[in-house]
Parts: sequence; C-alpha cells; structure tokens
Amino acid sequence: MYKLLIVEDERWEREGLVDFLDWESLGIELSGTARDGIEGLEHTQELDPDIIITDIRMPGMDGLEMSRRIKEIKPHIRIIILTGYGDFEYARKAIDIRASHYVLKPISEQKLLEAVQKVIRECEEDVQFKQEREKLRAEVEEHRERMKEKWLHDLLFGTLEPKHVREVAQAEGLGSEHGRFVAYAITETKQDRTMERLRNLFPIPCIIAYSDNREGQWIVVIPEPKGQQAEFAAMLARRLAGDSGWLWLSNIKIGAGTVVDGLSHIAESVKQAEQVLAYAAFWDEGGIVSLEQVERERAGFLSEVADFLQRSSQHVKAIVHAVHALDEAKAIASAEEMFLALVERRGADGDYIRHYISGLLFELSVLAGTSQTEERLGTDPGEQLYALPTLAAIKVYTLHFITETVKAIREKRDGKEEYVIRQVNKLIEQKYMSSDISLKSIAEEVFLSPNYLGSLYKKTTGQSFHDRLAAMRMERAKSLLALPHYKVAAVAQEVGIPSTSYFCTVFKNAFGISPGEYQDMLHRK
Repeated sequence: MYKLLIVEDERWEREGLVDFLDWESLGIELSGTARDGIEGLEHTQELDPDIIITDIRMPGMDGLEMSRRIKEIKPHIRIIILTGYGDFEYARKAIDIRASHYVLKPISEQKLLEAVQKVIRECEEDVQFKQEREKLRAEVEEHRERMKEKWLHDLLFGTLEPKHVREVAQAEGLGSEHGRFVAYAITETKQDRTMERLRNLFPIPCIIAYSDNREGQWIVVIPEPKGQQAEFAAMLARRLAGDSGWLWLSNIKIGAGTVVDGLSHIAESVKQAEQVLAYAAFWDEGGIVSLEQVERERAGFLSEVADFLQRSSQHVKAIVHAVHALDEAKAIASAEEMFLALVERRGADGDYIRHYISGLLFELSVLAGTSQTEERLGTDPGEQLYALPTLAAIKVYTLHFITETVKAIREKRDGKEEYVIRQVNKLIEQKYMSSDISLKSIAEEVFLSPNYLGSLYKKTTGQSFHDRLAAMRMERAKSLLALPHYKVAAVAQEVGIPSTSYFCTVFKNAFGISPGEYQDMLHRK
C-alpha cells in the first residue's frame, strides 16, 4: 500500500479529509496528518510518505514552500495541492514545484478521487520503472561479474586476449600488467569466506581465484616478492596456520610456480604451481613445495629407474604368489614392502605409479576372475585406481583389493558348485525379462554344458532351472499387474514371454488364477 500524509491547518478540513475517501480500498494507508508546512516537512522526513495532500495557504510555512523543500530532498513523493484560488499564478507555482495535481476548494469527492487515482498511477509507474532499473542494473552487474570471472580464468590458463590483461590487472589492484609475477596453488575447500581470508593473509595486491581444474584448490598470483621466494612462501604458511587457526601447518600444501615476466605470461607459472601441488598431494608432501624441489626428485628417480623396475617386479611376483597360495598375511606384508619402496622413489610421476600398480591388480584379477573382482569392488579396478589422488589412497585400495581377491579365490576353491549356482541365480535375476534366456545361454556364460548345469542346478536347489526362471518371471508379473495401466499382454512382454496365451497358462499354473482375474481382484479392493 502507498503511504499518505495530509497537511491542513484547518482542523475540520483536516479531519474531513481523513474520512473523505475510502483510502484503504484505493490501496492507500493514512500514515499521519500535519497542521502546517513546518510539521508537514518534519512528518515527511519521519514517515517517508508516497503521497502528500496539502493546503496551499497555511500560517508559518505555506503548502508551496513546504512542497518545494520536500521535492528537493524527496523528489519521488507525489503532491496534491488544495487551493481556494484558481488563478493562473498559483497554478503556475504548483507546476514550478512539480506538484502532481491540484484541486480547487470546495473539494468535490469526484475531483479529489480523480487526482488521487492519477497520482496512484504515477506511483505504480515509478515502482515499475524502479523495478526495471534495478533488474537492468542487476543484469549489468551479473554480466560484469561473469566477464570478470571469464577474463580471470582466461588469464590464469593462457587464453585471455592481450588487450584485456591490463583491465584485469587494474581490476585486481595490481596497477600494471608489467613487471614480474609468480603463481601459487593452495589446497583449501571452497567456502563462503575463503576468498576474504586469503586476501587478508596477503600483505600485497594479488589475484585469487578458485581453480576450475581441481576440486579444493585456489590459485594466488602476486608480484614477485622481495627477498627469497621460499621465505615468502614459508611466511605465508605460518600466517595460514597462525592466529586464526584456519589451517594446521602440517596440513598445508602449497605449490609454487616460477617467476615470469609480465602478467600475460602468468599461465606458465599457474600450470607449474598446479603440477607441483598435484605432486605434493600425491606424495602427501606438506608445507611449501617448489618446482626446483620436484625436478630434483624426478632427476633422482630417473637415475635409479632400472633398480626400481627390478625391485618392483620382485614385489609383484611375491604378492601374486602369496595370493595364489591363499596366504593373505604374506601378500599384505609384501604389499607393505612394495609401498615402502615406492615412498623412497618420490620422483616418480603419479600416473607412472598408478600404471605400475594397475599391472599388479590385473594379475590378481586374472587369478580370481575379472568379473568376480569387479563384482566385489563395485567398479573396474583400473578406473578406480586412476581416480585416487594420493599414494596413501592407492595403498588402501590395493590392500583391500588383495584381501578381496584372496576371498574370491578361496570361495571358488572351497565351494565351486555353490559358486556356480550363485552365479546362475544372479544371471537369472539380471536377464529373466529377456526372451532369449535359456539353460544353454546361461551354461555358456558359466563355462559348463547345458546338461551338466541342469542336473547340478536341480541337485543343489531342488528345482529345475526352468522352474526357477518361471518363478522369477511370475513374481515380477504379479508386481506389474498391480499397476492399473499395465495390460496383460504388456506384462507378458515385460517378463520375457512373447506369447500372451502361454504367459496366461504359466501364471494360472503358478497361482491358480488367470492374470486378468488377478488384476481385477486387486483393483476391486
């Protein structure tokens, strides 16, 4: 509702205006009244009305002077002038102060109503204009922020047009794109105040952005710090773990790139920082890690790669032999030795280590049967392995894989027939809806002859393969028939029996009632 202030020095006139129109039905709330222009001006500042109805002739400060002052401080307010003088001079003054309307005394209900309705329309137009302006401003700001984010991303990853580099530098408070800059990659989850905290930690202008390449990683770009870069990074680590307790020093991982000339080349330093941080994360290397440190480790590994390959081959053979012998404790102990040797080879690339471990897992899968290991672990071992970010996670997964492989082999050896029946039942559950399923097709999948599988299944479960298949189909058919939109023919197709008449026969043999009768019985309840 719009707020209304009435300013009138005559008491009876003022009280009469209060009840003159049904203000509420017009969408107007009477916020207050005033006895003269001075009081009207005070009430305007306190109540901030949308509409003012004021007499033109009042002692002290008249309506025109009050209106003029109100328009200076609150130009959006709509003012209706009441006057007993209809001459041109007063009309001109009302126009000069941009009054919305004026009504001659004695006031008629129709004239005042027309003036008020005109003012309400103007207020509505003001509201609509304000909303459209705010919407446009929000869209412009949103576009500006998107462009800023895009330019920042493009700068950090080497795709920003040179003409925009200066704009990014100025927007981020760096002043100029010239000079020397360096990038850091920092591990930290994306939280509401992370950006603010990072800015508070850096005593110099900087660019801070959340990395699109890796979850939980921030990129920080600063002008080349004075003194040694390692000293600056160490200071940063101490501040991160300082008074705020935001991060513990032992958990901080910071990858530092090399210094580059000009902000337009910062993508090179960013790429290096991300690679260094990935190295630090894989090997669980805390604190500050520099590119020089990583390169030293890699050079050391290359000088010993022949010895590494020889020892790794021995470890793999020992693990595979122990698993084949069902000696889980020995297999785990050999795996622990293998990972201890890997920790001593920190220069190896993470994917190199994963490739090495995947060879071991493949050999173990062959021992147990690839489908059995995937079934136990829920996914392809190689795919799972390459998704693990750290050597510690790879170790946990590998030890678990060894344990599950030993269990799978033991189950196969201790209860081969039970194992086959479990596999057949799972295949029935997976394929009962197919009309192509048969004893022969299932026998091929478990590498047995149909006759042997049929007799084995009957002996082990007490029912024939076909009886089990029919029972599975009929139970599924019952649940589908409970759905009112399912027709009998559609249900037959759904459970793998193309012939509707044959389906009805099998269903009636199983439950003593036809599918249609069963469905009618359910829907009558």
